[in-house]
Amino acid sequence: MAQRAVFENQRTRWIAAQWQFLKFYFWSGLQELFAGRFASGFKVIQAVIVPKILLLGLLILNVSIGFLTGNQLLWQVPFSLLLLQMASMIISVPTYLWKRVSLKELLLIPVLLLSFVRAVLNMRKAFKRFMHTPHTGSPDTQVP
Repeated sequence: MAQRAVFENQRTRWIAAQWQFLKFYFWSGLQELFAGRFASGFKVIQAVIVPKILLLGLLILNVSIGFLTGNQLLWQVPFSLLLLQMASMIISVPTYLWKRVSLKELLLIPVLLLSFVRAVLNMRKAFKRFMHTPHTGSPDTQVP
């Protein structure tokens, strides 16, 4: 449970920093992009991209809403994107790691999704105060 809280705090800080970056640089980044200065313009586009676990949750939510409303377009497009995302996540895992993946790890995905959603909802805390992340490890790897 303590590890989940640390994970959530860290992601809260990251998402808040990403949001702040977008708030300050979105329009100037688009201007850079259209002016042909792609390096700085693409950084803004990268910041717009939602973290993979949140995208997975959003796509599942959209598919569910589409099924509930009966609107084919509302579930077919997100379902296709969901399948593409899942396929890309599957092929990105090296074969030697597949031997280590068990049902326990797969069942962590909803827990991580919930932690990310809570991190987004707690984002304002990161603007008000610094949210420290404790570091653990062997004594010889820690910085004094």
